[in-house]
Formats: sequence, structure tokens, C-alpha cells
Amino acid sequence: MALGESDGRDAGGDGWATRIALLLTVAVAVAVVLGAIPGALVAGGDESPALNTSEYDTADLDTEQIPATGDIAVDGDADGTVVIDRSHANRFDRTQLRPLYEALSRAGYEVVVHDRGDLAPVLANASAFVVIDPGTPYGDEDTDAIRSFTDGGGRLLVLAEPNRVVVSGGLGGVTTSQRRSDLSNLAAEFDVSVSVGYVYHQSAHDGYYKNPLATPVGDADASGTDVALYTAASVRSTGDGEVVLRTPTGARRSGTDEVEAYPLAVRDGNALVVGDASFVAPGRYNVADNEGFLSYVVAFLAEGERPAATDGRDADGGGAGGDSDGPTPDGPGADDPTETPTPTPTPSGTPTPAGTPPATPGGPSTPGA
Repeated sequence: MALGESDGRDAGGDGWATRIALLLTVAVAVAVVLGAIPGALVAGGDESPALNTSEYDTADLDTEQIPATGDIAVDGDADGTVVIDRSHANRFDRTQLRPLYEALSRAGYEVVVHDRGDLAPVLANASAFVVIDPGTPYGDEDTDAIRSFTDGGGRLLVLAEPNRVVVSGGLGGVTTSQRRSDLSNLAAEFDVSVSVGYVYHQSAHDGYYKNPLATPVGDADASGTDVALYTAASVRSTGDGEVVLRTPTGARRSGTDEVEAYPLAVRDGNALVVGDASFVAPGRYNVADNEGFLSYVVAFLAEGERPAATDGRDADGGGAGGDSDGPTPDGPGADDPTETPTPTPTPSGTPTPAGTPPATPGGPSTPGA
């Protein structure tokens, strides 16, 4: 073998070694760069505001429920008729109203349910009007009738609800939809705004963060210290209304990061708006101081100054009242519009005795049965 040939092969081997060393150097450099990128991304992310998901923080959640004890105290000296509206696709189960209905009856009221038709002739003989979670809006004619009613001394109670998701299924599959109380027109008439989102509290609640506790204040401050509501909307006055129920500081509302003491009930003159309709139900009406707040609600309805009806007509010569179809403990609620046919109105000359539920078509029914 010639000396020149041997030197050529050694030179070629040195070239391959150089190439391999270069490739290894590049690979190490790439690895170093890639390892630095996640840190750079994390560092850059600090400049963006963090998403607040405090409602999902479970470490400090208290799941202990408050016992249900006590009863709604009433004076028993009221006289008149309370009309509960069911003509605007109002969503409530009859069983849900039993505690409130029985308290109104013990107070001396006749309770009737308005199923359909104009409100003006029904309110002519009423002392108080109750609106619960309506599914359709109150038009100008109905709103004017309610305003005229409260201007004349009648009392209005509104039990609202925030937006909630409704899941339904069938042959076509599962669908979801949004449901809320359609109160924009009516609430605006009384300078009140009801939120779309629900109010929650991580520590002041009845076993679940969506069941916030609130404190009666202002006009209702003597009715207890803690009222438990169940998926409640915030209620704000846009005028001179007075807050009568407020959460402790630290509450939040879904869809916003604002932390505050949220108002959950407002009184504006002869109108009282509460951001929850389910706290009156059996098993809930006497949780914490709920029965005390409901005693305040019944007293509010009883303290109206509307003139009593005489011989079927009010002091201004109004017409007859609404249908005499009181709440019963069984059967579907307002979501079943075909369940109750139009009943014959009870003649106002022979009113139903206090504590006796109004007759339904086909015979009387008793809420306590």
C-alpha cells in the first residue's frame, strides 16, 4: 500500500468525525432552546389576567346544611283577597306555595289564582297581587293595571329567578335552553332591575355555594339574621327603592368577578321584589330565619291601604275578582296550562272563610291534605 493512499483514508475518517461532532453540537443547542421555550411561555403568560374560577375552588367549601325549624308567624287580622298570577306562563309548582298559602290563609286572606284574562277586573277586588317567575312578559296594559293597583294602596310581591339552563330530551336527542323570569317591563315600572346571573358565596351558604345566606336590613331588619336563598338573582333599585335583604361581603355573581355584598330583595313603596322563588317551598321556608322573613312578607302584604270591596265592587266601582282556584299540594304546576279548566268565579258576596282553600273545579282541595 502506498503512503499517499493511506493518508487519504485517514483524512476521510477525520471528515466524518468532524461532521458527527457538528451534528451533536447542533442537537444539544436545539434541546437547550426547546427547554427554554416553556419557561418563556409561562413568563409571558403572567402579563395576561388570570381567569377567575373561584366558584370551583372546593378546598374550603362547607357543605353542612342548616336545619329546618320554626313556622311563619302571622297576626291573623288581615281582611281581603290575595291574587296569585298564573296567566303569564308563571313557573311554579302548587306544592311549592303551600307554606306561603297557609300563612296567608291564617292571616285572614282569601287566596285565588288568576289563570287567564285581563288583570284589571281581577285586581279591582284584590288587596295584594303575587307574581312568581313569569315565562312571558307583562305588556303595557297589564303593567298599567298593576301600577294603578299599587298606586291605589294594593301590595305587589314579585318572586324572581335568574337565568338557568334547562335540559330536555326526546327522540331527537338532548337539547338545552336558557330560562329566566321575564320581568323586564314590570320591574322597570317599579325602578327595579333583576340580574341574569345568580349570586353565590363560598362560605356563607346553606350547604352549597349557590344557596347564599343574606341578612334582612332596613324595613325587614327585625325578621332575623340569616335568610337562605336558593340560586338567587341580585335585585337592584334604579330609583328610591330600599334594600331589605343583602348578602355578606364576599359574594359573587356568575359571569362577573365583582365581589361585594349583593342586594337580593328590594322594596319600592307598595312593591316588594325578591330574587328567588324557591325559598318559600316546604323544607326551605323555615331554614335559618326564612320563616321570619316570610312573616315580614305576609305582614307587608297585609299592611296595604287598598279600600275593601263591597257587594262585589271596589271603592271605585270596579268589577269582580279573579278565578277562585287556590294552590293545592298535588298535581303539576303552572307548566301544565291544560290541567285546570276555567272555573266559575266565587261570588264576592259569599267569600271563602279564612283558612279554607278556594274550591277548584270538581270539588274543594286542601293544601294540607
